[in-house]
This record gives sequence, structure tokens and C-alpha cells, in this order.
Amino acid sequence: CYKPTMTITCCPLYTIRCEATHLKLTKSQKKILKKMTRFLKDGFKDNKNEESTAESEAHSEGRRKC
Repeated sequence: CYKPTMTITCCPLYTIRCEATHLKLTKSQKKILKKMTRFLKDGFKDNKNEESTAESEAHSEGRRKC
């Protein structure tokens, strides 16, 4: 079991209590939660991000040749 030693640590530890029924997710948190759920369900990453990075890499390589 993890038990921190308060005499050795540089920062004090504080307990944070958060009631799950009152928790409000932001738009970005919801977006990340959906991506993570899709990844766990399907087992692969979102293709949109991979395509955009591949396009930007190809575009930047084209500039280097000139």
C-alpha cells in the first residue's frame, strides 16, 4: 500500500474531494473522452489526426527540396 512520508516530501499532500454527481466536463474533456473510448473499443487511433500529420510532413518535405 502506498503511504507517503510527509517528513521527506517537499510538498504537502492534500485530499481533494469531488462529488461525481456534480462534476461537469468541459467540451475538450468530452472530446478526449470520446477519442479514448473509441480507441479502447476499436483498438486504433483516429484517422483524421494521422492524415493531417502525414499531409503536413509531406508538405514540409516538398518545401525542403526547393
